[in-house]
Amino acid sequence: MKTQKMPQFTQLETLNKNFQLLEVPSMVGTLINMISDLHSKQDAFQGYIAKFTDSVEIGDRYMTPQEAMKYLGMSKGTFEKYRYKTKIKIHGIQLDNKSWFKKSDLDRFMMSYKANLDRLA
Repeated sequence: MKTQKMPQFTQLETLNKNFQLLEVPSMVGTLINMISDLHSKQDAFQGYIAKFTDSVEIGDRYMTPQEAMKYLGMSKGTFEKYRYKTKIKIHGIQLDNKSWFKKSDLDRFMMSYKANLDRLA
């Protein structure tokens, strides 16, 4: 013998299902916003990693002038200015008529230049 649900309970169950269905679009919108936020954070993180990957992978090594310019993000003119004309200089070594720049020296240059700017501010 089958038992039948009471009509009031069935109506409440139907109403509850309808309300749940009404909430689905807002829940989907919330999920889309969360996924979009995660994607933008992932993009930012990947950009950050890409910016510093070379320095992490190469460790402390000697670089050619072109590699040093790229590492510092400087044009040739700016690099030459800081190499020869400013008080705080980019130091390198000469070996067989070639210039070499140690990564740790380039980092030290940037830190000392930043410290000098901070002191003047």
